[in-house]
Amino acid sequence: MRSLGKTVDGQTIREVTPSDWRFVAFPLHVGKSWEMKYQEMRPVARQTEDIERKCTVEAEERVTVPAGTFPTFRIICHNSRNNALVMTVWYAPEVRHIVREESALATGTAVQGADRVQSCVKVVRHVDPRGPNGK
Repeated sequence: MRSLGKTVDGQTIREVTPSDWRFVAFPLHVGKSWEMKYQEMRPVARQTEDIERKCTVEAEERVTVPAGTFPTFRIICHNSRNNALVMTVWYAPEVRHIVREESALATGTAVQGADRVQSCVKVVRHVDPRGPNGK
């Protein structure tokens, strides 16, 4: 079983097994749902957690980010154990990528109402790998 890792300054800070987990499951359409089960290891913190998520395509909507405005599928992912919202992503088929991501982060050891902070990632620029005319 392969894993996917995140390394900072040569040190692995996060490893996910199996590596085939995904926030997008094709083909996409409103109402589609899928589940993800994986193990997340954080060696520096000496923590391991079994993760279970259920993701659902909620809607199609246009999203404006610094790179432009794109038609997207809005996908929400919940913790399968307690139904807490974990993240929302907007996938743009035109660029074949997530163009916006919002995640619930904990300020302490648990994510709960008032302790929740919003993290938001937006695509700043998109360069079509096929060239300026998309060919």
